[in-house]
Amino acid sequence: HPFVLASSLIKDYYISYRTALAHYGLTEQIPVYIYIATTQRKGKLEYKIQNYIIKFVRIKKDKFFGFDMETINNKKIFIAEKEKAIIDCLDKERYSGSIIEIVRALNNKGININKIKRYALKMNNSSLVRRLGYLLELLKKDSSGLQENIGDYRNIYLSLILPKKALNINKKWKLIVNVSKEYLLKW
Repeated sequence: HPFVLASSLIKDYYISYRTALAHYGLTEQIPVYIYIATTQRKGKLEYKIQNYIIKFVRIKKDKFFGFDMETINNKKIFIAEKEKAIIDCLDKERYSGSIIEIVRALNNKGININKIKRYALKMNNSSLVRRLGYLLELLKKDSSGLQENIGDYRNIYLSLILPKKALNINKKWKLIVNVSKEYLLKW
């Protein structure tokens, strides 16, 4: 199993981002990359093993939480909880597949919205909190407790990987919306 191979390459880690979303069935895309969150410095950031590319994503120690241990092929591996995988994707969108994948995962009935909000605030990233608040409202889910944590910063783009063209400005979340609601909900 690729997770077992990946886990043998580093000590402090957990599998996250698009890889964890796929593991939980929260995305239909089958990832070629195995994304591994780690606090360690790793000389080589990518390894090609079998048909997979293992990619190490360095994160700060205070973002290293929200993962569980699973056993695969009699080997213990660490993988992000569903909610933390979504938060990690919002934190580093380029490892998510797309913002649509994040929206689809957020809309899953098995997601604990209170836990996801708690994790978002624990990340100490007002941009992530703004994006999450906007997406929760878009999905008609509870965004309470987030708006008071968006800071007094300038507007930011909803998606960092899609073209930077403003469709509108969301004043509540201080976002430059560069993805249409129809596109976000097209799944």
